[in-house]
Amino acid sequence: MEAVCKSGLINLPVARGSQVATALTGMEGRRYFVGGDRMIVEDTGHNRRVISALIPSVSFKAPEEPVEAPAGPAASRLQRATYHPRTKAYAHQMRALEASRKYDVFALFAEQGTGKTKVAIDRVGELYAESKIDAALIITKKGVHAQWVNEQIPTHLGEVPHVAAYWTGKGFTKNLFLNTPELKIASVNVDSTITKTGSAVIEKFVKMFKGRLAIIIDESHIIKNATAKRTQACYKLAPYASHRMILTGTPIAKDLCDEWSQFKFLDEGIIGIRYLTSFRNQFCVMGGFENRQVIGTRNLPEFKSRVDPYSFRVTKESDLDLPPKVYATVPFEMSDEQKRHYKSLRDTFMTQLDNGDVVSVKIAATCLLRLQQITCGVLPSAEEGGEHTLIANPRMDALMDLLDQRPGKAIIWARFNADIELIKRALGEKAATYYGTTSSEDRQKAVSLFLDPASGIDYFVSNPAAGGTGLNLQGGGCRTVVYYSNSFSSLDRWQSEDRTHRIGMQGTVTYFDLVCVGSPDRRILANLRAKKSVSDLALGDIKEILNDEVD
Repeated sequence: MEAVCKSGLINLPVARGSQVATALTGMEGRRYFVGGDRMIVEDTGHNRRVISALIPSVSFKAPEEPVEAPAGPAASRLQRATYHPRTKAYAHQMRALEASRKYDVFALFAEQGTGKTKVAIDRVGELYAESKIDAALIITKKGVHAQWVNEQIPTHLGEVPHVAAYWTGKGFTKNLFLNTPELKIASVNVDSTITKTGSAVIEKFVKMFKGRLAIIIDESHIIKNATAKRTQACYKLAPYASHRMILTGTPIAKDLCDEWSQFKFLDEGIIGIRYLTSFRNQFCVMGGFENRQVIGTRNLPEFKSRVDPYSFRVTKESDLDLPPKVYATVPFEMSDEQKRHYKSLRDTFMTQLDNGDVVSVKIAATCLLRLQQITCGVLPSAEEGGEHTLIANPRMDALMDLLDQRPGKAIIWARFNADIELIKRALGEKAATYYGTTSSEDRQKAVSLFLDPASGIDYFVSNPAAGGTGLNLQGGGCRTVVYYSNSFSSLDRWQSEDRTHRIGMQGTVTYFDLVCVGSPDRRILANLRAKKSVSDLALGDIKEILNDEVD
């Protein structure tokens, strides 16, 4: 069968109502019939792959005609200068870049610290030099989106004319809508895609460069939930891009559905399953309450055979020569006041568990959280604004003693905002904070000051939810990382550790955990190191954790 390609459209000899026509209803962009025996669809990489899969004998008669340049300074789309990277690539980065050239959609699954951002930037530079794109849209987490523009692009992008700007919540930091020939790079945080102002401006940007645009989702596990609003917003942006890429070190955080959701953004035709329920039926083992929970995988070789051609995976163990992580714990005991409040609250929770008043892991996890707050020096209250700081806080004393013994800079991760505020108060002007209430501008300032050896900022205090993804904190001579308090998420723990354990690290980094004796700290830490979140535990497991005795 011969398909005629002209002016951005594919003309197929397919009869209306046939099985092939029905199968092609999921095509990207416009589609319609001419008469009863020819189907017209947009000429995109996705559509060509779907057609080739359904009709193996198909041949595409001619490539798409060259696109006429618009009037004005951007008119010239001749071959641009050969791209030369600004920084030298490691061997695994060169292999990843070579793999990414094979397709216009690509997944780079590279562990944190292996340099996936450079690969993406160099690929954008190549595509611009080859006159295949005029613009790129980067979608990532808040704070990381500014780092792309302020640090990553200036460090790695070769000598190509470009304008790069990030979203501030009100607009881009530079005008990206001028009809000029420079490569336009827009970097946005993923939540801006669902705000009224942000979504409107982003839509304007992708429409302006439709068909000559690369979209990159950095830390693409942010779209692992296919039903989330921000994931759906990214799906809607995808058809405007001629090239799409996803970057993450953790493609499968809980189950295989997380990876399916990310590949759905790249190209629905890669896995070939449009709906989540259908995907689960084919590739997941279901169980739990009403058989709604994914408890395992099946047909994994088939899944990998579909996604592997479009993927490249990098691990530190096989691709990098980094020193191993070193772990240490710093035990401390509760104050008498803490023990009193802790025992009272724990006994209440245990009674509720024994009586059957608490029957879900979610509620039981809340019990652990409140007990953890007490060991951090904060007494929780059911009343709004009722929390108050306890007089004695041995956890803070343990932190200060540890920092006194460790020379150089240190990163301190803490779960609660109250923890961060207490730590900042104790460390004073030597500490920079980075958490939920920190503005985008102050976040960038905090990172820059911490990495500057002469800034006087020796401590970077953050929580893994805010700063644990995307930041590069391996510079500045930092060899000490302290977990003041841990969240219940193994993904947060894994990601935050790798802010320092990455390319460019200086010597061995030691990870210290402050562990309160007789509290859930020890058991929670063991689960996190085994990459298990509290949500993965059964109710009986949490009850066993609560049974740990306080001296």
